[in-house]
Amino acid sequence: MDKKSISIRIFTEPANVLSQHPGADFYDAYGSEVQEVTDDLSHITGAIQSSMEALKEEEKKIGNDVDVSYRQERFKALDESALDLQEVVQMLQTLLRSCQDIGSMIQALENADYPEEYILHRKQELVVQNTNFNRIIRDIGDYVTVVWKNIHQELDVLYRLANGEKDDKVAHRERLIAYESSFLYSKPVYTGVKDGMSFVADMMHSIRDDLLKTQVVRTATEVKTEQRSQEALNYQKLINDVHEGEQLDVHYRSQEKNHQPDTAKTKGKVKRSHKKKSSRPVNQKAKSVGTMPSDARHNVFEEEVERAVQGEMMDPQIRNRWTGSRPLLIVVILIILVIIASYYVRF
Repeated sequence: MDKKSISIRIFTEPANVLSQHPGADFYDAYGSEVQEVTDDLSHITGAIQSSMEALKEEEKKIGNDVDVSYRQERFKALDESALDLQEVVQMLQTLLRSCQDIGSMIQALENADYPEEYILHRKQELVVQNTNFNRIIRDIGDYVTVVWKNIHQELDVLYRLANGEKDDKVAHRERLIAYESSFLYSKPVYTGVKDGMSFVADMMHSIRDDLLKTQVVRTATEVKTEQRSQEALNYQKLINDVHEGEQLDVHYRSQEKNHQPDTAKTKGKVKRSHKKKSSRPVNQKAKSVGTMPSDARHNVFEEEVERAVQGEMMDPQIRNRWTGSRPLLIVVILIILVIIASYYVRF
């Protein structure tokens, strides 16, 4: 990889993203851009790593007889800068993948029929970060250029040393300062990635809350639908029970109507037989009492009176008759007692 091939794809400007992809294809277009930038970054870090391995292989060819201490000091600075570059690139790739996840979350909200204005607002929030990403990409590009230049400068030095050139102390100090100063290019990259991660964390938290609310509403709707379905089933069961009850009622009424004549005849016979049985003892008693002599009737009358007074009369009609005339009987007894008393007083 030469200097001309050190390039990283940048994102489309925020003002153009939504105008070029206003609908559902926004997510595919945005995801494709993120993937291309991520692949470019991986390609660059891979090239840097390959250059460092080539540098170490060239150093082995020279051996340990030519200015070993100087070379080791410069190799250490170059290796640290290459590892630092790889670290910031991985951080940016993680940030970009997080933005891809945000795009998928926004798409889930859009599929959940969230308001169009809300979806557009979330898309705008996401693509606004393209400006920050492009700035970070340019800073990484500068960092890559410096590290790439330092590695190839050291390779040139190794080639000259292999041809017998001496590595003097002054040249060594100048190269070492240049290698170590490359770390200054990582500072703006770290700052941009840190700001981007803070934004992504806040946005993911906000969208996750919206998704959770959506899930809660969806679950509540499902529960309500299930309740309505169960109520409809219960209502239908009730209707069926009422319909069956009406059919049974019609059936029973039909049976009662079919058996009603026989039942009426039976009741009539029972009623007539009851009248005959109940009237016979009363007529015999009245007849027997009416045919008795006067003295016998008087004795029977007295016995009935005595039973009525003592409450031993079993016939309810007779008991009620004598119970109602008890005050009159008491008055009659008192009059008789007064007459008897006046008779004894006279004599």
